[in-house]
Amino acid sequence: MLFASLPRRLVYLALLMVDCLGLGGARAQGVGTVVQAIGDARIADQAAAVGGAVQPGQQLTTGLESYLYIKTLDGGFLILRPGSTAQIITYQIDSINPANSQFKLELSKGVARNISGSAVKTARQNFRFNTPVAAIGVRGTDFTVHADDQFTRVSVLTGGVVVSGFGGGCSPQGSGPCESANKRELFASQAGQMLQVLRGQILPQLISSSSLEPDKRSPPRSDEPTKPDAGARAPAPAVQVAAVTKEPLSIGNSVLPDAHRPVNLTSMIPASAVVVPAAVVVPAAVVVPAAVVVPAAVVVPAAVVVPAAVVVVAPPAVPALVWGRWQPLADSAAPVDLATILSAGQTVGANSFFAIARRTDAPWQNPASGSVSFALDNAQALVRSDTTGAASVVPVQNASLGVNFGSGTFATKLDLLLAGQASTLRAEGTVGKDGLFGNGFQFAPGSNMTVQGALANHGSGARAAYVFQSRLDSANTAFGITNWSKQ
Repeated sequence: MLFASLPRRLVYLALLMVDCLGLGGARAQGVGTVVQAIGDARIADQAAAVGGAVQPGQQLTTGLESYLYIKTLDGGFLILRPGSTAQIITYQIDSINPANSQFKLELSKGVARNISGSAVKTARQNFRFNTPVAAIGVRGTDFTVHADDQFTRVSVLTGGVVVSGFGGGCSPQGSGPCESANKRELFASQAGQMLQVLRGQILPQLISSSSLEPDKRSPPRSDEPTKPDAGARAPAPAVQVAAVTKEPLSIGNSVLPDAHRPVNLTSMIPASAVVVPAAVVVPAAVVVPAAVVVPAAVVVPAAVVVPAAVVVVAPPAVPALVWGRWQPLADSAAPVDLATILSAGQTVGANSFFAIARRTDAPWQNPASGSVSFALDNAQALVRSDTTGAASVVPVQNASLGVNFGSGTFATKLDLLLAGQASTLRAEGTVGKDGLFGNGFQFAPGSNMTVQGALANHGSGARAAYVFQSRLDSANTAFGITNWSKQ
């Protein structure tokens, strides 16, 4: 055995040197990093801090109204929602032989979401997610669990899971999924269903989703990842929507009529542009006597007044992308209500302050190849204090947006000017064939903000617009909207 023949003191010194030289880096690096800590989120009874490392076996807890997001070493995520307790027991990545990697997580109570990283995807046979009454393995990448001492309920967002209650050869001490006759699988394609295991049950029940579904018992925050197939189609936030007003719709800096209301064309013609003629003088009917008497001279009116051509001024074209701020600020009313924006067509994206819709009569089809750069036409952004709820407007600078149709990707960045200092936000993600684009998650690769947007044809050029959101620190969140034209 290594070091067996050495005195204990030398063994201790040798191990200390290994740690000092960085050969114990896996221990220092831990199994993941905190990327979001909201409220009373704790790691081993210490307040969780963004950027902090998570070590194997440390207890992870969230209090009421608290959340903890952990990014694992392979780019996966463990997200704890309020009132949850969990551990990452083992997260060993074998870079030489990836199939030998080992992963084990445990949720004692509460609601957790697990998104598989790259290493898990290559060693699914060695992944185990335990609850007090069941073992969960993965066939895919993204699932949510609600558990306590008496039950476990699992729903799938993408991919699939294999679940078994403990007993009949499946034990908490095992590794990988329990591949016994008592297993049951659930895939994302089985919409509206979830698996449930009650204490004492071995065979999970496949039941219809209801108010007991994990996402309904503890809903995700708006900055959680969206489903990959949802892309930029994430629904608008659940808000109280006022009735649609008859006020003009604010589009950027211009005011336009609602595209879905009948437009009175004459009411849109400036009065100065219409020339109204004077009354046209029509001569009285000519009386023809029996004997035609030709007068010496036929009296012709001096001049028939012919009206000038009526100049019809066409109304301004309604943009293909309809957007605006629907949430009022302390010193500024909302230019438009949310229902008005969303009624304009297909919902593109929305956050707590801004929303975008694409008109249904402005379809988009991506080119097969090539790339396009866009120039920022206008933008609005604000920063909200999560402590006081107060929001302040901030400038947007140095913005760029590029779309690569060949790879179906986009990249964008912009600077928010905060107290005289530039804070750079960026996002990378995918573009669908229909021109909807997004990255789904603030902590996606190459991103520190969430983006939901769309491309559209408008006149002779392509347009783009997106809403964005970014948690800047533990106390402040940025929200904004951008509008672009093809360069």
